[in-house]
Amino acid sequence: MAVTATPQDHPDRTGQLNNLGNILGTKFHRTDSIDDLNRAIESAKMAVATIPQDHFDRAAYLNNLGNWLGRRFNWTGFMDDLKRAVEAVDVAVTATHQDHPDQANRLSNLGNQLKTRFHRTGSIDDTDRALSLQQEAWRCQTASPSSRIESARLAALILASQ
Repeated sequence: MAVTATPQDHPDRTGQLNNLGNILGTKFHRTDSIDDLNRAIESAKMAVATIPQDHFDRAAYLNNLGNWLGRRFNWTGFMDDLKRAVEAVDVAVTATHQDHPDQANRLSNLGNQLKTRFHRTGSIDDTDRALSLQQEAWRCQTASPSSRIESARLAALILASQ
């Protein structure tokens, strides 16, 4: 495996860890093996831990980690995973420039995590913020039309459920 063959201090190692996490997460979707998801999260955590704070890929790695933690919450119901998912994606959103093409997806991901937490805790603050994030995502001019439409749809679902 490329990650184990790569020296700890090699500049490509963090990217390899992130890619491994994504591959294992994709494998989880096919196999429903929680071991694959756990390994995806561990790889993503190592990627985030080893990438420099000011690296341009850091927000993407945090977003990936948050998504895998959110999926594990959906699988296990373990609230700490959802808490950490929200925290990771929140940092990813903050670290992403408003004009970045991926900002809309990160805003939407954070909104989705908060909406999930609202369903578990009933926190109105979470659903209000989720709506605000989806609205902000659909206004991102640099996002793809499909991303903007999906965010508008998710915002409409939140409004319809209120």
